[in-house]
Amino acid sequence: MAIKSTLPDFLREQEQQGCPIKAVVVDSIAFHYRCAPPGGTIYLARTRSLSTVASLLPDTATKFDLAVIVTNQVTTKVAATTTANTMDTESVLVPALGKLGSYNNHSFSD
Repeated sequence: MAIKSTLPDFLREQEQQGCPIKAVVVDSIAFHYRCAPPGGTIYLARTRSLSTVASLLPDTATKFDLAVIVTNQVTTKVAATTTANTMDTESVLVPALGKLGSYNNHSFSD
């Protein structure tokens, strides 16, 4: 993702021009990572990239004194349940990146 290499430079340029950015919104971060097939080097590279972005954003928020908001997609998880000799399915909405993507919240204050 270009965010890793361009965001800090862009924020620095805006700051130097007297127009500091106060908020960055990354919409549907999961979209960029869900297309990778399971297994293989492409999947590993995307996982590594997501980890890098996940650590870059809080560091960037602190360094440039701005808010970072990241949204995540949701997906449907279908689970089979068996009760009294009957098999049913249940659909539940879950974070597309799993629990890791939904609980990585940071709050910074002076």
